[in-house]
Amino acid sequence: MSSSYSRKRGAYRKRGTSYTKPTLNPAWKNSDRIHPDMTFEEAKDYVEGYDVDVRLLPEKFQHNRDIILAAINQNPRYLETCPAEFQNDPEIVCMAAAKDFYAFTFASDELKSDKKFILERGLPAQIGVYKFVPKECYEDRDFFNKVFEVQPYAYKCAPDDVKHEREVMLSAVSRSADLIREVPEQYKFDRELVRAAFKNCPESAFICKYVPKELCVCEEFIASLMMEFLVKTPEEQNDPSLDCSRFSHNPERRKIVKKAFDQWIRMLNYYEKHYEDEKYHPKYQDVSQFIIECPYLPQREKKSQESQ
Repeated sequence: MSSSYSRKRGAYRKRGTSYTKPTLNPAWKNSDRIHPDMTFEEAKDYVEGYDVDVRLLPEKFQHNRDIILAAINQNPRYLETCPAEFQNDPEIVCMAAAKDFYAFTFASDELKSDKKFILERGLPAQIGVYKFVPKECYEDRDFFNKVFEVQPYAYKCAPDDVKHEREVMLSAVSRSADLIREVPEQYKFDRELVRAAFKNCPESAFICKYVPKELCVCEEFIASLMMEFLVKTPEEQNDPSLDCSRFSHNPERRKIVKKAFDQWIRMLNYYEKHYEDEKYHPKYQDVSQFIIECPYLPQREKKSQESQ
């Protein structure tokens, strides 16, 4: 059951019911444990036990590296309020980014721009970190290639001239299908590009959403996308007597194709309603009918009837 936190109300809401935000030993209720004469052991135990901002501690502990490490281990975003010396500490920044990629945005500008540090510490592998690397760094093609190798979403940050390279686009959508949204508009008509994205991520079946309407209405092209999952093995692909209709009741083959088919039909219905154009009216009621009747899918029975 999902819930969302409302900052304005200061409470979690679930199905219209509000109740106080659950907390584990909130620091403000234990503030009596913070006093000017507290020892290092007491301060460290306190920070390790509670999610507490180190600025609440006596000043003598606010620049202690062990205390800062313990605080960031509890909440990586405390890097934002840490003294600047720790925002420039590679170990602390890496630990924070490993726990919460957004914490990397609080690192010093010097570290965020240090390409050697970023690559050696494997930060591109942390999902989301790539977004906070200055775009100037990606203008170094060698650096971009190394980041892109482990994090395809770095394509979003690529310079425009790199984004327009067909090989880079194909590599991006082949590894992460939703990157087709980042491809320049004029390349979204590239059938090979769309097919690569669709083949990479059939389960989500959202690719039809980003297919230009001119391609979406092209039944031949849609059939070629579906063929990627209806016909799997090389033996089937090279079989001259292939009959796709036999897959219409095959649960394994039909499962993925059905998601894509449903998405396609939804898009056609949208275009038909939005543009008031009959050419978008879907001809098929369900995926089984599509597999059996689509003229662009190999049908042995249909071919035999036509020959007669």
